[in-house]
Amino acid sequence: MLFSLARAGALVSTLALLNVGCEKDGSTSFLSTSSEGGGSSFFIPKPEDLVEDPETGLKVIRGTLNIHFSPKIPREEAEKAIAASGGEIVGYDHAVNFFQVRFKLEGAELDKKRIELLSSKNVEMVTATSVSVHEDPYYVK
Repeated sequence: MLFSLARAGALVSTLALLNVGCEKDGSTSFLSTSSEGGGSSFFIPKPEDLVEDPETGLKVIRGTLNIHFSPKIPREEAEKAIAASGGEIVGYDHAVNFFQVRFKLEGAELDKKRIELLSSKNVEMVTATSVSVHEDPYYVK
C-alpha cells in the first residue's frame, strides 16, 4: 500500500512538472485516462496557483491537499467526506482512493484542515500537493 501511495504522489508531482506552463489558452487542464479502478484525472495548476511552502521551500498548489483514503471505503463515501469537509475535488485516481482537493484556505488554516482530515479513521495520508521535487532540500540530484 505504501508503494502505491508513493507511486501516486510521484506521478502527480511528475505530471505537474511536465505540464505547468504548457497550456495553450491559459485555462486549467486535466490529464484523464481510464483504468479498471475507475480512472484518474490529475489537476494541473496554472503558474499563479503555485506558492512556496515555508517549511520545505517546495512549490505547492495553493489551497490544495492530496488525500489518500483507506481502500476499504467506497469512493462515494470518500467523496461525501470531502464535500462535508468543505473541499472540492479537482483531481483523483480512483484505483488507489487518491484525491486532490482544493479548499478556500491557506497557511495555518489549511494546515489545521490537514490535521482535521488526518483524524478520520478512513484517511491514511494528507499532504500538500507539491510540484517541485527538484527544489526539495533533501532531494539528491
